[in-house]
Amino acid sequence: MNKLFSIGNFSRNLSALAKISKQKNLIFNGTNQLRLASTQTSTSSAAPSLNEADKPQWERSDRYKIYYGFDANDEAKDKASAHFYTFICFFGFFFVPGVLLYYYPDYKTNDWCYREAHLELARREKAGLPLVDSDYVPSDKIKLPSEEEIGDMKIIL
Repeated sequence: MNKLFSIGNFSRNLSALAKISKQKNLIFNGTNQLRLASTQTSTSSAAPSLNEADKPQWERSDRYKIYYGFDANDEAKDKASAHFYTFICFFGFFFVPGVLLYYYPDYKTNDWCYREAHLELARREKAGLPLVDSDYVPSDKIKLPSEEEIGDMKIIL
């Protein structure tokens, strides 16, 4: 019960601080930090600071700058580095493997029969032979069974 009472006091204090901060130009960020926000302009004779970090965000020259994470001080070098590494990554991960796969030798010998057929056709043309011979195997080398050996066996062609 005591804890609930202290939580209630804390929430009442927070709401009271929120009301005061609206009335007296106080900034309260909710983590026990309270500071006075000045609404008056400074009339000091000191030279104005030229540091970009000291200016409000809407007056900074880098308001719309996109940092790519390569060089925080030089915008041109940062952008050039980002574009260079992006190009290298796309080129290295997509284009180079594609070219290597395209020009890789025929390791499964899929195209061997086509190459061999072209070589055989070129050899036959040089020798003056017909491109396709009807007598591929000479008939004297073929040994067929006689009619007696075949008997009443059914022949399927």
